[in-house]
Amino acid sequence: MKLLTVDTDGYSLKIEPEIYTIGEFANLVESRKKNPSLLFKELGYIYFYADMASDFQFQTNEQDRHKELIKYLDLPSGWKKDRVLESALDAYKYLSQTPSSRLLESAYISTDKIKKQLESINLDERDKNGKPIWNVKQILDTVKAMPDLMDAIQKAEKTYIRNQEENSKLRGNKQKSVYDDIDFKSQI
Repeated sequence: MKLLTVDTDGYSLKIEPEIYTIGEFANLVESRKKNPSLLFKELGYIYFYADMASDFQFQTNEQDRHKELIKYLDLPSGWKKDRVLESALDAYKYLSQTPSSRLLESAYISTDKIKKQLESINLDERDKNGKPIWNVKQILDTVKAMPDLMDAIQKAEKTYIRNQEENSKLRGNKQKSVYDDIDFKSQI
């Protein structure tokens, strides 16, 4: 379910009306009704923090992503996530999750771990016998495999985005409603 998206212009946050039927978001709206500007920024925070289509997903460290979002969304000085926002964020994470988003997230995390490992290599390190700790051939093999890894991640991103677009529309460009995927006959 895509409750929040970035509009085709790439700058506008699009909020689907169904979001207000979810208790956690209704609570967020109710608690921020005196400050609609803050509400909009916080909805943007939820989208950029949790949605795999967000431009901030490259930042796999959640604390770093949090700091960057505060800066780029121009949230007020001293702003912190409260219990109401955390609850809406958790609901969004759960509701926007798909098998492909979970796999893409794992790919990002794995890539980040490989990057950190390569950055930590010190070719001057030696064991107690004076032999190099790091095997240069393994390092070179890893570096040579990077273009394939980057291609695989780009392909996974494109596939994820395409799946999201296909899942959000029906034939003839008709938008799905919240009830389109439910088989009511099986519920009776």
